[in-house]
Amino acid sequence: MNSQTKFQKIRRKDREISINEAWEMITSGMNSYGFLGTHGYSKENKFPYVVPMNFFFDQKRKCLYLHSTNNPTSKRYRILKENNKVTFVVVGKESILDPDSSGKPCNFSMNYRSIMVFGLISEINGIREKTSIMNRFVKGISEGIKVHKIQSSNIGEISVWKLVIKHISGKKRLQP
Repeated sequence: MNSQTKFQKIRRKDREISINEAWEMITSGMNSYGFLGTHGYSKENKFPYVVPMNFFFDQKRKCLYLHSTNNPTSKRYRILKENNKVTFVVVGKESILDPDSSGKPCNFSMNYRSIMVFGLISEINGIREKTSIMNRFVKGISEGIKVHKIQSSNIGEISVWKLVIKHISGKKRLQP
C-alpha cells in the first residue's frame, strides 16, 4: 500500500461520519476491542480471516497496537507474517436493531456507529518496547482493576503488532 492508494468513498454519504469523529471513536477508550481482517493464509487458499482483538491506540504515533502469541503454529501469526495489509473494524456499543413501525418484514435498520481502518501491520521485536507497550495496553483496558506492572520476563511468547493507519472512515445511524 503506498500513498497513491485510492480508497472507495462511502456509498451512504448521509451516514458518513467525519474523520475527526472516527478518530474520536478509536481514541475514546469506550471501545476495547475490534475485528482484525486479513487476506487469509496461503495454505488455506487465502480465505479471509477475521478475529476479534483488544487494541491500544497511540495518539502520538497514530497507530494501533494489538497483541497475540508469537507461536509459529498460530494461524494469526502466520497470516500477519505472510501479508501485512489489514483492516481493523471497531463497532460502537450502541448498535441495536431498530424495527420499522409499519411492521413490514425486512423493513428495519440498525442503530450503529462503526469505523474501519486500513493499514500495514508489523511485529515489534524489541523486548523493552514490547514491555512498554504492553504496560500501556494493560493499563488502558484494566480500568478499575489492580494489575501488576509487566516486566520484560513476562513477555514470553507474546507478539506485539503495530498497525500504522493509512486510511480511516466511519458510518453511523443513531435514531432516538
